[in-house]
Amino acid sequence: MGRGFQGALALRLVGPQQSLGLRYSSRGNSARLQIDPLEAKDKAGSRHLDTLIWGTNISLLNHRDRTVQTFALDDVTPQADDRDGVKIEKTGQRVTLLGVG
Repeated sequence: MGRGFQGALALRLVGPQQSLGLRYSSRGNSARLQIDPLEAKDKAGSRHLDTLIWGTNISLLNHRDRTVQTFALDDVTPQADDRDGVKIEKTGQRVTLLGVG
């Protein structure tokens, strides 16, 4: 699966309803993506997302229920309403963007 980015990234996503913290780290052929609410009242809720991306798979970690679900990345598709107005064309091409302009 080869990734162009190696390292760690931390972002704060601010919205009108809530703020979220996003953490992404990548090394070799594996990565971890975590999204957590920043407000204390939401931290115990079910809005926490913790995923491991490895090889051609993605694993969803459910810390509350202490379970893991693993899916092949090729089998993961957006919900029908998320696709409206989006044209997806698989070309097999790869583009690398470096820096911020």
